[in-house]
Amino acid sequence: MENFDPSKHNISGITPRVANCLKLFKKGEIISPKQFSESNISLLKTKSSKINTVKNTVDTSIQIAKKRGIITLVNDNPITYADFCNLDSIQYFVSQLRGSKMKNLESNSIKDNTTKRHYVQQIYHFNNWLHEKEFEFLTIKQIDVDIFQKTKI
Repeated sequence: MENFDPSKHNISGITPRVANCLKLFKKGEIISPKQFSESNISLLKTKSSKINTVKNTVDTSIQIAKKRGIITLVNDNPITYADFCNLDSIQYFVSQLRGSKMKNLESNSIKDNTTKRHYVQQIYHFNNWLHEKEFEFLTIKQIDVDIFQKTKI
């Protein structure tokens, strides 16, 4: 990521709101659109604008910055799709699902559009969403006959 410079980068077709958002990007900073819009909401929001307008401005700014080479995407997936499919638990799950009914067709596009593949992709996306999230669990331990204790894990 590099800093936005209106003299260096072509600003034709960019609204002033998007230009202000582009100026907020800092070199070397790794951001997510949601976190960036929440932390800079006071700088991007005007009296008449809504929160969704700020989110749309950030999304538009990121798209423009990607096209102009100001920012680069960081792949934050914890595991590749191929490695995910090779996990023992996923292979066991996939083996229990029915494949395509179209057995004699040679086209890979039809074989790839099965419910089985769709389910695996949904689990893969869910796995990526769960990655680096923190959860708090409560357990109940029996101390005595009528006494229980709730503890956080």
